[in-house]
Amino acid sequence: MAVLVPHFHAQAQCEEWDSPVVLFSVEPLESAAVPTLDATNSLRLRMDAEAFEAIHEVTSKRFLLPMTLPNGDHRMLELEAFRAVTDDFEVGLTTQKSSRQADYEVRIRPYSVWNEGCSGSLIKLRD
Repeated sequence: MAVLVPHFHAQAQCEEWDSPVVLFSVEPLESAAVPTLDATNSLRLRMDAEAFEAIHEVTSKRFLLPMTLPNGDHRMLELEAFRAVTDDFEVGLTTQKSSRQADYEVRIRPYSVWNEGCSGSLIKLRD
């Protein structure tokens, strides 16, 4: 399946993508592999690596992401980054011989979904 990697433009810390992202496509699921009693309650999804990488590269605080759902519907997701911890957050590191406190190295970029009728989070890992 060919996927259009979207072009986007930035506006005051908000990126808007010009075309829908097809992050997942539905693949046939053999009857022996259906994990539910009712096969209509199961989907097998394949993630598109190019679309995933394009989303992973976004670093702005807010962005609008047009998403194509597995059923073909299009949704515009409004995403806003938030901090999960404060700047001075520390963690305790313990070994068999000692324990110490250390600054927490933030390795995630969490986003809240701000759509009417849709809520949740998108968590992007740094690597």
